[in-house]
Amino acid sequence: MKKDVWIGANVTILKGVTVAEGSVVGAGTVLTKNTDPYGVYVGVPGKRISERFKKQRIRRSYKDFARKIQRVILI
Repeated sequence: MKKDVWIGANVTILKGVTVAEGSVVGAGTVLTKNTDPYGVYVGVPGKRISERFKKQRIRRSYKDFARKIQRVILI
């Protein structure tokens, strides 16, 4: 499991499955395959139904984070 993951109640994640960064897994879902970053998954077996954010917002967040880290390193 990567960072910033939300897991609902009674979720089953099969052995070897990786839950990608930012994924949301709805209650009662059975994950049989790896997830994609920032996807929302529900059902048996778990299927991607949407994204948490638009890809543009994710890219912008990473760029902002990188700038902040560079400032901290330079100080």
